[in-house]
Amino acid sequence: MNLNLYSEADVKEKFLTFLEQLAGSGAESNMMLLDAAIKAVRDALPQKADLVDGKIPASQLPSFVDDVVEYNTKAYFPILGEAGKIYVDTSTNLTYRWSGSTYAEISPSLALGETQSTAFRGDLGKEAFEHSQETGNPHGATAADIGARPSTWTPTAAEVGARPDDWMPTASDVGADPYGSASAVQSNLNNHTGNSAIHITASERSSWNGKLDASKIVASTTDLTAGSSALATGTLYLVYE
Repeated sequence: MNLNLYSEADVKEKFLTFLEQLAGSGAESNMMLLDAAIKAVRDALPQKADLVDGKIPASQLPSFVDDVVEYNTKAYFPILGEAGKIYVDTSTNLTYRWSGSTYAEISPSLALGETQSTAFRGDLGKEAFEHSQETGNPHGATAADIGARPSTWTPTAAEVGARPDDWMPTASDVGADPYGSASAVQSNLNNHTGNSAIHITASERSSWNGKLDASKIVASTTDLTAGSSALATGTLYLVYE
């Protein structure tokens, strides 16, 4: 109540009126109600959480609030876990629970990453796929960039597997007989033609050709009688019926 708002003559009257209103006229005065309200607030204060640097200390939070704990890697998890808590490996974003003897992954999930057991980011995958569908030369690569020959390249014989200009082939290179084989063939030929045992001579051929002359063959149906028929020496007589 601000008594400065009233004149000096009214201050006493206004103050007495304020005290009467504060005391009240019922079974319980307003002062008693005010005292009860103040006591209720005092009784409830110990049950309220404190603020430390604007935050409620973890010790004053309900147990379920601290059920999820994070570690940089699974290797840093406590040796013995606690039932009802969720442990997060922030290096893989995988979550685990304590089974009583070991950490079991909760509903095995697929975390983002670039390893065999992780999923690749969809936006990067889409970008890579779209790039793979591009045609032409989107990177502006040169022949040297991809190990190809320039358009001005003039290959040598060796570079394309051809024979050099000064190549002198050997007999084996062209599938011919080795050097000296011609004289050996000629020697064998001479020996063959000079072998009189396996070939007939000209005189032998002439003698054989003169053994029988077609004009010396006489064919007839008349029987020949020895002593009575005129037979010529060297003539072959054929009698047929």
